[in-house]
Formats: sequence, structure tokens, C-alpha cells
Amino acid sequence: MPPARGAAAVAVLATALSVAAGFLAAGSLSALGLVGSSWLEPRSALRQTIIGAATLVPLLIALRLTRSGLDSVGVTRTNLARSVAIGVALAAAWLFASGALGDLLKPRLEHAFALIGALSVGFSEEIVWRGYLQSRLIDWIGARRGIVLATTVFALFHIPQRLLAGARGTDLVQEIVVVALFGGGFGVLQASTRNVTLPAIVHTAIDWSARFVDG
Repeated sequence: MPPARGAAAVAVLATALSVAAGFLAAGSLSALGLVGSSWLEPRSALRQTIIGAATLVPLLIALRLTRSGLDSVGVTRTNLARSVAIGVALAAAWLFASGALGDLLKPRLEHAFALIGALSVGFSEEIVWRGYLQSRLIDWIGARRGIVLATTVFALFHIPQRLLAGARGTDLVQEIVVVALFGGGFGVLQASTRNVTLPAIVHTAIDWSARFVDG
């Protein structure tokens, strides 16, 4: 098996295990009673942080077994300043367009709890999906097809999550299409810098702003 193809196969397996680890962590925390009704609560911030950390465990094991460094998943100083600058600009634009910026001008402690949760999701998902899986798919089949394939897998893996949340029929299809569109956008941002910081900042802003609307 060609090295790039083998690395992509390992990445697919490790990503599936990362998703499973996240579900296992979420189920375990629910069984222990660590369930928050809103991301604006401190227990939700703790819950999302634990789940995000759990999803990274299989990835870190895979990196160790393949003798790969964190820079191979986009956790690197390369293009860091550019990634932060563009990420902050896009995040600010999103917060303004979504109407969340007005709420943030009247800061509350709850905003920090929601931010911690959003950071946990944004960075852990971008490291797993774009930094790890997408980068290896790109090395195997090229940028365009790699982004499309990674985005497709990303959207498909969100179906069980949406089903558990009660989405069905047309609502489920619409939500998965939205996930795919955002995933594709994050994929393009990641591919432009090979640094997860850029898509992670934007991902965080999108998740953060949504919590001021539906909690």
C-alpha cells in the first residue's frame, strides 16, 4: 500500500475511534449526572472540555504509533500569525453578522462558560477532522478531492448526533447540509494555511454565537 494511502486509512480509523470516544465520554458524563441544559452553564463548559479531550486520545495514540508530530495535524507555528489574524477577522465578522456581538458588548460570566465549550468543540474537531484526517486525504488524493471527501465524512458522522438530538426527515437533511457547508468552509481555511488555528477560531465563533440564541 502506498505510504499516503496507508496514512489516510489509518487516519480514517483513528477519526472513527475519536468520534466513538466522544460519544462514550458524553454517555458516561450523562450517566454521572454531568448534563447541562445550556452552554451558558459552568457544567456544560466542563462537559464539553472533557468530551473534546476524549476525542483527541485516539488521535494522539495514532500519532505516537506512526511517529508523527503535532505539526502533522496543523498544531504548528507555521503560518500561525496569519492564521490568528485572519481567524479573528472572520470571527468578528461572523459575530457581527449573527447579532451576537451586541450581546457580547454587555459581557456576562455566562459568556465565558459558553466560550470554553465552544473552544473545546472548535479546536478538538478541527484538529481531528481538518488537521488530521483532511491533511492526510489531501496528501493521498489531492486538495480538492481531499477536502470534499473529508467534508462528506464529517457530515455523515454528524448524522447520529442529530438523530439523538431529535432531528428527523427534512430537518435532518437540512442540518446535515449546513454541517457539510461549514465543514467545507473550514476545510478550505485549513488547506490555505495547513494550520488548524484559522478554522478553529472561526468554528469557535460560530458555535459560540449560536449559544446566545438557543442556549
